[in-house]
Amino acid sequence: MKAMILAAGLGTRVRPLSTLKPKPLFPILNRPIIDVLIRQLQKAGCEAIIINTHHLADRITDYLSGQDYGIPVTVRVEPTILGTAGGIKNVEDFWDDRPFIVINTDVLTDIDLSEFYRFHVSRDNAATLILHDFPKFNNVWVAPDNYIIGFDQTGTDRKLPATCRRLAFTGIQVIDPSVLEFIPKGEFASSIDVYQTMLNAGLRVKGYIASNHYWQDIGSFEGYRQAVRDCLEGRCRLPDVLPEARLTYSGSNLVIGKNSRLDGWNSIGDNITIGNDCLIAHSVIWDNVTIGDGVTVADSIVGDGAVVSKSIAGKMVV
Repeated sequence: MKAMILAAGLGTRVRPLSTLKPKPLFPILNRPIIDVLIRQLQKAGCEAIIINTHHLADRITDYLSGQDYGIPVTVRVEPTILGTAGGIKNVEDFWDDRPFIVINTDVLTDIDLSEFYRFHVSRDNAATLILHDFPKFNNVWVAPDNYIIGFDQTGTDRKLPATCRRLAFTGIQVIDPSVLEFIPKGEFASSIDVYQTMLNAGLRVKGYIASNHYWQDIGSFEGYRQAVRDCLEGRCRLPDVLPEARLTYSGSNLVIGKNSRLDGWNSIGDNITIGNDCLIAHSVIWDNVTIGDGVTVADSIVGDGAVVSKSIAGKMVV
């Protein structure tokens, strides 16, 4: 099977961090999320992966050029963002006649992707979407047999049965190549709009309910920070992909001054200098950061190369 990672977003919810590096390179325990996703797909049996990019595309290409995954990993730059469906259509030449996996770059999950793929190919559906109960994003209407009826009733003119429930689309899907016919070429197109069009045309889109697995949207400040915390505290475990859970994870060359301490969970990058009398608590610190004497960093994210001279709480700092 082949797979696509959607990585062309602007990262508006995580500015100013996304002005420093593109969201696909945000570290999860010092490993870029795009690397985590590639290794998950490789482990699931993917034989080739394509990634669409736009914002700071050269940074992603430079990173990937230094990696050896043992399978082809291709980058396709979008000069103009084409959306979640438009991006899939834009790489139409990459697909063959088999169903393929598509995954958003701003999710972290421990869902077994090989099991999910087998689930799809054993059934006669145009597409299968992984769904999860996540109240903040629950906008997919699902029937008792787990077939999708609609998306927040968009495009439906009927009252939905009381037996239906609402779940969240995780951004992970298996798609039959026939779906490409419903996506306009060279235009911006949303996957949700395409699926609604398909439903209206009588095609069947199945929901795969992943209620017993970890899933987190990492496209926001709180979501990203929570995902790092969940890895540190063992709620998301990805053997052979991420390090084992531990309360504090740190890279190389960490220097901590006198009377300074790390409290609670923390993820700390490479080449970090922490001054005297400092407190670091519940935070994510990227690489090459200097923290001055007497500074508290709490519930925050500190970007690459930052110099923190004043105490911060609940902030993103670049």
